[in-house]
Amino acid sequence: MELNREHFRSIIYYNFQRQLSQQECLTKLLSVFGNEARHQSTISRWYGEFKRGRVSLSDDPRVATFVSKAGHIAKIPLNEQRTVTADWYTTICLPKVIIELRKIILHQDNASPYTAQKTRQYLTEENVELLEHPPYSPDLSPNDFFTFPKIKNRLRGQRFQSPEEAVDAFKNAVLDLPANEWNKCFLNWFERMQMCINRHTNKYLSILEESLLPVMEECLTSGQDFVFQQDGAACHTSKKVIKWMEENNVPLLKWVSSSPDLSPIETLWHEMKKP
Repeated sequence: MELNREHFRSIIYYNFQRQLSQQECLTKLLSVFGNEARHQSTISRWYGEFKRGRVSLSDDPRVATFVSKAGHIAKIPLNEQRTVTADWYTTICLPKVIIELRKIILHQDNASPYTAQKTRQYLTEENVELLEHPPYSPDLSPNDFFTFPKIKNRLRGQRFQSPEEAVDAFKNAVLDLPANEWNKCFLNWFERMQMCINRHTNKYLSILEESLLPVMEECLTSGQDFVFQQDGAACHTSKKVIKWMEENNVPLLKWVSSSPDLSPIETLWHEMKKP
């Protein structure tokens, strides 16, 4: 008889109810099932689930998660949906959390499902207030500078026997974060946003004056073609910068929003990360 994940979870639950330690549970599984036994991380994760009162041994559905500085606001199952699309986001996900979002400012990054016309139209119709996210600003995304690094450190070194186990472990690690950690995250986020405001457009203009103009003049003097590209970050598209570009006759290559695949810098960083 071939045992599946739920069979092993039943055994782990039985040992949990017998008040065996996690190590004792692992020892018994190894003595009976050898290499087929579950990994220590699996036992630890399910002991944690049972301590929180879980009774189901089935896999949880994939979910979209919304958080505030006090913790989770809502979790919406993806069910048969494998990836997030604008249709799913506007017809299934957002309607279920929209009541919770009243009097709350919603922040989302610039992924295409979130910036699609259908999504924006829906949010406008539902009077949801949005906090705009600057393009390519992971330092202003709580998930990028807090949640993902935090959870990576907690899960570092663990091995999982299936993608589902890895997703479950990630979810449990997020749920285990105390409210004061979320509060610190949001305070840090506000500080980062204020720092970006303080480092306003003038800083970018000084960089253009010192670096861009000399290169452009050298290229044009030597008869080379020259065109300048920048992404859609707020400091790049401000009226002051646009006016400066026009006054200095800088030829611009138009940037397509939310298109990292069209950015040479993104490609360069990707290549530099390779061993």
